[in-house]
Amino acid sequence: MAGGNGPNNRVTTQQFHEAQLETNREIAALALKQSEERAAMEIRLIEKIGGVPTQVQTNKEEIAILRKRSNIVDVIEGFAVTVAIFLGVRNG
Repeated sequence: MAGGNGPNNRVTTQQFHEAQLETNREIAALALKQSEERAAMEIRLIEKIGGVPTQVQTNKEEIAILRKRSNIVDVIEGFAVTVAIFLGVRNG
């Protein structure tokens, strides 16, 4: 809105109005872009959060398997210690 055509080189009401309309269009375009970006971000977050329950379930299953293996190893170690003690007493 540089320079005017009105008396004394002033900006006319029409020029001001047109400049204001252009500014409003630019603001609306920015608001729309921001809204679209926010919606895309929300979708990404929802997708990411949606995978969390699946990962938690997978982790629970893996923990259960590891506990089972650990229990088996504990039993084997206990048996080995018992045999070692028995053999130590017999030979000692």
